[in-house]
Amino acid sequence: PLYPYLAGFWMRVFGETWRSAHAFSALLTIGAMLLICRFVYHYLRPAGLAWQVSGAATAALLFGLNALVVQFGTIAQPYALCLFFLTAGFTLAAAMEESSHPDWLSLASGVCTGVSIGASLLSAPAAPITLIWISRARSSSALRFLAGCAAPLLPFAWLLARHPRSTWFDVVTYQLRY
Repeated sequence: PLYPYLAGFWMRVFGETWRSAHAFSALLTIGAMLLICRFVYHYLRPAGLAWQVSGAATAALLFGLNALVVQFGTIAQPYALCLFFLTAGFTLAAAMEESSHPDWLSLASGVCTGVSIGASLLSAPAAPITLIWISRARSSSALRFLAGCAAPLLPFAWLLARHPRSTWFDVVTYQLRY
């Protein structure tokens, strides 16, 4: 249920048009591409500047020219939001290895992953995968990741408490069956 709220906020600020909604998705897709480029550039540092630049440019081309990214990353659907926040969650989880504050990065990674799940349940498999990866570092990081994942899902819990049957059907049953 998060995507309609975020898209509604966006359209309240920038106008209630399809162009505005598509711009929101396109900017999120560009943000995901920039996060991917930053990740590749950072992790190719030992190879030298030439490899960093060419690796980041190659990653941008492979991502940006992917037919599915072009098709679904620019429409007024939650795919771009999921893509951006999954990429952000991954980059935060990957940064834990070099950070002096890995617990806070795991919390932020959990929030990003939770926002993605709150926008579409199609991104739910990312949570256990990231949790397994984070838990190999420390159990406290795993607990913070889970707490971060739960925070963006609080609106769903509120809706579930008020109208359990219709909320469960709208968010879970419909996604699983149709």
